[in-house]
Amino acid sequence: MTFLHAVFALALANDWIERNPVVGAARPKRRRQGDANPDLQFLTVEQLDLVLAAIPDEIVAPPPTPTRRGRAGPGPPPPPDVLSPVLRVLILAVAFTGLRQSELIGLRWKDVDLESQRIRVRNAVVRGEHSGEGKSDLSTRRSVPMTQRLRLELERWRGRSSFDHGDDLVFAHPQLGTPLDRTKVTHRFQAACKRAEVPVIRFHDLRHTFATQLAASGVPLRALQEFLGHPDLKTTQIYAHYARSAWELDMVDAAFGPRDHKGYARGPTRMREAPAHRPLVAANGIRAVTMSRIAAHAGIGRPTLYKYFSDVEAILGAWHERLVASHLDKLDELRSRKGTPGERLGAVLEAYALIRHQHDGSELAALLHRGVHMDHAHARLGGFIRDLLVEAAAARDVRADVPPHELADYCLSALGAASSLSSRAAVLRLVDVTLAGMRMQR
Repeated sequence: MTFLHAVFALALANDWIERNPVVGAARPKRRRQGDANPDLQFLTVEQLDLVLAAIPDEIVAPPPTPTRRGRAGPGPPPPPDVLSPVLRVLILAVAFTGLRQSELIGLRWKDVDLESQRIRVRNAVVRGEHSGEGKSDLSTRRSVPMTQRLRLELERWRGRSSFDHGDDLVFAHPQLGTPLDRTKVTHRFQAACKRAEVPVIRFHDLRHTFATQLAASGVPLRALQEFLGHPDLKTTQIYAHYARSAWELDMVDAAFGPRDHKGYARGPTRMREAPAHRPLVAANGIRAVTMSRIAAHAGIGRPTLYKYFSDVEAILGAWHERLVASHLDKLDELRSRKGTPGERLGAVLEAYALIRHQHDGSELAALLHRGVHMDHAHARLGGFIRDLLVEAAAARDVRADVPPHELADYCLSALGAASSLSSRAAVLRLVDVTLAGMRMQR
């Protein structure tokens, strides 16, 4: 419908027709037999390797046919297959960079930075002609990183190619140096898919291999949009179903996971891991950071962000709660290690002091330490230290004439000064002084 509308609009603009008959026509809503599959078609990395193995890495001279029509004897020798070696590298490049076929066919060596492993898109071959204009403004002014495997293959191919100067095409015809025929490339690729016994897809679908691999590994859709050269993020959203969604997984886990005696979901949740990081706030200030900025930084839509967090403070609070929980888990692990009670007490106090040393007095820190979760964290930490002090007093590692809860308060108050010390060495000296004050007088 879009194509027909454009054709008749051009005819109307040139006064070839009096009206556009497609205007107002209803688009078909139902998917009929023979229509394109709505699911993405692509190859996995394992299937891609099978396709590459089915393509010769050298020039092959096919044997002549044993007979020929209308004449006696074998047929004439067919021309050698010179395209297979370059086709192998081209297929690998599409799948590992996501560049369009026209962009790779028009790629020149001067736009391939093997040292920094990046490919700059500056030229494309459209209908056999070079063009500096892509499908969008982003298309011909972007760069894409390349994997180590692709870099080695390109270095190897440049050593084999007769066209290796800066203005030469990377994937030029091995004999003529001209752009490859897109139709022949597609036919050769699909024939290789049949020989490898993998799904036969379009050559363009190799871009989906690149995009789905990156989406599944957690690459933000914003970054994927830039790599693929999409003018609009809506186009890149088709890969969202292949991306990991910690929040959605968390909702499912919480719904079907174990529950406490009150019927609430139990255990840490991935949804509490806020998509904003502290450096974003520290660099711009708490008042300058908005939900829109955090959504862009995380590579997700703002409506998705609002589904789980009401404002910036809620995001930072969830992140800090998760951070504090990890600190407590680390201290609990040190408390449970092998060793005397005095050794384990010293390890816990040293780790706590170093954590306090990382604390700063900024506006952000003051905001994060106001939450109710900090009250629970202090209570849990005090319990750790009291239990260790009881064991240490029984082993005569610390004095027994002061109640354990008072010694615990003494430790936490004394080690709170670690946040104002200037070096790690000073923090360790503070820990030694604190421990010395609790040891038994012999």
